[in-house]
Amino acid sequence: MAITRVRTVNRLEVFPRDPDWLVTVVYEETFDDTEDAQLPFTSDRKVVLKRYTESTDENGNKVQNVTDISGEDAAVQAVCNALWTE
Repeated sequence: MAITRVRTVNRLEVFPRDPDWLVTVVYEETFDDTEDAQLPFTSDRKVVLKRYTESTDENGNKVQNVTDISGEDAAVQAVCNALWTE
């Protein structure tokens, strides 16, 4: 019994924000197991990506880090890299 997940990009939207673009991705995720009669199950998952992610360092200062998009779909990475170039 192994559940498999298939993730596909359902919709990709870009919005101009100062100073960088905001990228919204809607993934369609399908979970399936051939031995489970209640599957497959499909749902949508929305991801909002900004060029920089803000965090706080050990001194309480806000720090901006480049957002890690390596786990996103290749098309999403290509769009982000095209929009977020200097």
